[in-house]
Amino acid sequence: AVHLSTMGMDQATALLRQVCGKDVKVFNTLNAATAACEGATGKVWAVLPLSKSTLLEVHTALAQGSGQLGV
Repeated sequence: AVHLSTMGMDQATALLRQVCGKDVKVFNTLNAATAACEGATGKVWAVLPLSKSTLLEVHTALAQGSGQLGV
């Protein structure tokens, strides 16, 4: 299951790069993506593995109000 999750994350990251350009900022943790939002002029993406805490983490990050963060 971990391998498929990693493969899915790699595919999602590749799709973001294909659609948004290879210079798009994509991170695999919310902490890294949120930190990158500070001072960012464009969208910053977080591609996350699904876990029991993912939904809560996403809600918390979005509640912080960064307009640049995409999950």
